[in-house]
Amino acid sequence: QAICGKIFRELWSDDSERGFPLPRGCYHRPLRRPEADTMRQIVVVFDPRNGLSGSHSYQLVLNGIASNAFDMERPLILVNTVDDLNSRRYASLEYGEAYANKAFQLGAGKIDPQFGPNGLEIIGGDDKLRILSF
Repeated sequence: QAICGKIFRELWSDDSERGFPLPRGCYHRPLRRPEADTMRQIVVVFDPRNGLSGSHSYQLVLNGIASNAFDMERPLILVNTVDDLNSRRYASLEYGEAYANKAFQLGAGKIDPQFGPNGLEIIGGDDKLRILSF
């Protein structure tokens, strides 16, 4: 379960009786596909009879790293639920794709303009026109 805490920031469910089921464990590994050189497979394992149930919503919050390879047209996350990792590993109960709902911009880098150590100082301006001088 320690790995689950490192991967996920929050696990949520609208199931008021059971909440989000306690995972037995989590693991991750790189996907070995040429077009997915930076993608990872993240697996959450539940004990028998303690998994996700129908007619409820579940949310898993995790951090990601932005890169120039981001594409709004490609799925960011592929979700595949299975019933038994041993005997029915490739028998999907449900499969879905998640896409970004808005574009993002990479943050400032080391060579981009930055605020100085004292931040921003306003030294003048025009109150009538609401123009500031820096």
